[in-house]
Amino acid sequence: MTDAQTLLVAAGLSVGSVSGSPSSAARDTVLAVSPDTGSPAPLGRPIDLVVATGENVVPIVEGTGAAEAADAVRAAGFAVRLTGDAAGAVTLSNPIAGTLLPLGQTVTLVLASAPQPAGPSSPPPTSPPPSTTTPRPTSAGAQR
Repeated sequence: MTDAQTLLVAAGLSVGSVSGSPSSAARDTVLAVSPDTGSPAPLGRPIDLVVATGENVVPIVEGTGAAEAADAVRAAGFAVRLTGDAAGAVTLSNPIAGTLLPLGQTVTLVLASAPQPAGPSSPPPTSPPPSTTTPRPTSAGAQR
């Protein structure tokens, strides 16, 4: 952030409020400024900064495959440890999704067993064979 302060002062501006935000960017990296970059600002005007806190939120990766989940966790700034069947989907992350962690920490992804291919199918059940008994004749018109 001192680079940003130096540039602002050199441009005849000053640093206004500074707030932090979780990000995969290194700590103190300027993420946003207000007024926006390129907007005219009178000399001496304070410029508000949003800087990276050096922490980020563990992403939601449950239900995704190992490679996709690991990429998302790494993109968020964390190391990855995989446990379970590499062909399975993520069932859990530790720490859980939404946890605020310092960048570089390890997130463990627990993978489910991959579904097993179905074995040979057995033939469908057959209907019972047709009856081989002859129906008994009824006495039509019999009277009592």
